[in-house]
Amino acid sequence: MHRLWRVAASGGSPELVSGAGEDALAPALSFKSSQLAYIHEKTVTNIWSIPGPASATKATEPRRLTASTRDDIEPQLSPDGRRVAFTSDRSGNSEIYVSDSDGSNPMQLTSLGSSSTGTPDWSPDGQWIAFDSRAKGQPDIYVIGAQGGEPRQLTSGSGANYVPTWSRDGRWIYFTSDRSSSEQI
Repeated sequence: MHRLWRVAASGGSPELVSGAGEDALAPALSFKSSQLAYIHEKTVTNIWSIPGPASATKATEPRRLTASTRDDIEPQLSPDGRRVAFTSDRSGNSEIYVSDSDGSNPMQLTSLGSSSTGTPDWSPDGQWIAFDSRAKGQPDIYVIGAQGGEPRQLTSGSGANYVPTWSRDGRWIYFTSDRSSSEQI
């Protein structure tokens, strides 16, 4: 999120420029007319769907699954294809959501209040979703029930742990970590 600030040329504390709002950047000032021009940049990222390669339905026009004024990213279809997990900042923070595969019935699963929660991945049985979050400062791996509930933190320590992926049998979660001074699985 970009905002416009001003500070006296002689120094001092920056002040927020009122009226410009969020997503304001690249100010240009006219000294003669006392006008300020700036860019209001708004990028909206939604999730779309088309039939997959193995579908009996032939290619159709893409269909939007999510319609938010905020970013909806990182879609992951459930193993049975009936639901989609995704990351969205529609609450003001990056959180994990699920919806039906047509985008209906969206439900926020997490409320961690982190600016960096994401990369959801379904367990093979469709009962759990693994994800990463900086809820406690550094990236760690969590799991949450696909119907909601309290997230459970799986990793801790001084390393950054992120991008979880379930094993095919659902007994393990693989993830990237830099706990040994270089990124490894």
